[in-house]
Amino acid sequence: FTLTARVAQGAAVQIAITLRNRPAPLLAGSVDVMLSADALTDACTEPLRALCVEFGIWEEYTAMERIAPFKATTSTVGSVLLARGPKMLTKLRLVEATTAAKAYNIYTVELRANFDIPGGTSFEFDQLTREEDYFNDVPIASLTLRPAFRDLLPNCTCSECECPNGCTNINKCGCYPDLISSLKLMLFIWQPDVDSEGQSYLGTAKTSLNDFSPSSDFSGSFDAPLGMLSVRTTPGRTIPADTDFVFSFSSYLLRNPQDISLIDIKYPNVTVKSGGSILLPSQRMDSGILGGKGRAAFTRFLISESSQVVGAFSRITIEFETNFPMTSLQGTGARIVIAGLLDYQTQTGKVPFDGVNPHDVSRYGFGNWSSTTGLMTFSGGVTTGSCGSVGADRCALKPGTRDFSSSRYKFSFVLKNTYKKDAGGNFP
Repeated sequence: FTLTARVAQGAAVQIAITLRNRPAPLLAGSVDVMLSADALTDACTEPLRALCVEFGIWEEYTAMERIAPFKATTSTVGSVLLARGPKMLTKLRLVEATTAAKAYNIYTVELRANFDIPGGTSFEFDQLTREEDYFNDVPIASLTLRPAFRDLLPNCTCSECECPNGCTNINKCGCYPDLISSLKLMLFIWQPDVDSEGQSYLGTAKTSLNDFSPSSDFSGSFDAPLGMLSVRTTPGRTIPADTDFVFSFSSYLLRNPQDISLIDIKYPNVTVKSGGSILLPSQRMDSGILGGKGRAAFTRFLISESSQVVGAFSRITIEFETNFPMTSLQGTGARIVIAGLLDYQTQTGKVPFDGVNPHDVSRYGFGNWSSTTGLMTFSGGVTTGSCGSVGADRCALKPGTRDFSSSRYKFSFVLKNTYKKDAGGNFP
């Protein structure tokens, strides 16, 4: 090759060359690279200008800008094209959001290869479900890409638009029965590496969360009874070598088991295929899932009041966090009960919740208050939970360099204090 610009004395030159490695490993030994140059140099450089002018050759040499070349040969530092290592996955990470029994779960896959993964490559995972769950039911699942990590959880909460007056008619908000049935047969996938056109390594997510039709550039399948999940990378998008390929997924069909102690953990394997041929044979992921041996719990629960004045209206503020994701599917959503709110004067009925988004906490944006029992009861909304049951280093809520594990939720409601002086405190 020929340089197209002058290189100053002492300046470093960096040259990048792309070559394809050999298809088969080389025998042991060194592969050295020699560099030779036919250098064209200017004899009358600026520091020698006065001397060249004195000898009357400055104009001549600046017009020529070079004299006859000289040869330089040297050995480079390092070796290339060794091609002794096979293609392989150097990271096979599979983590989950919770080990709580019966909980809805989120899973994150992190893979890294020591070679460029071409577009259209398929990743096939096995043993993702427990066969005993499907003896009497053979669900046909569908896959869809979600635009955000939070959207991995099915959302049947109401909204301010649907219920501007606190959702007094709950039959007019949330999910209709056919939609609930569809949500229970979906596997939602999220892939974070989105380009300027909105396309990720797996394709383009639909903007509408209720549009379950397949994207034209996304291909995948999920066989729940066999526990087989297959996803294909977007044609035309190469995943560079030594780059993490990350995606998260969830499904009602992948809930944690009901039993706390008797279920064996599943250890999925992954096979990589390209063009119908096996690119990498089956390899076991680095950890097991679906054990469900933990217990659901609040990892944080704080309560405070705005007033201690007798007979005054007091704003009760609650901040909480759970060790499991919470969904709002009717019939299977969480039911939260705050007990011990005794002696308040507010009449039994619906009490609206306030907060940044009260529908994250309560599906309907209000709680059912009982002045007789001191109970505030409400249907849970959509929360991702924390890493409390799995640990921060093995948590699906931290996909790649992102962190969705800070999931503390705060809301408030107003109750009228008791008329009794020195009534003592409540400890909900």
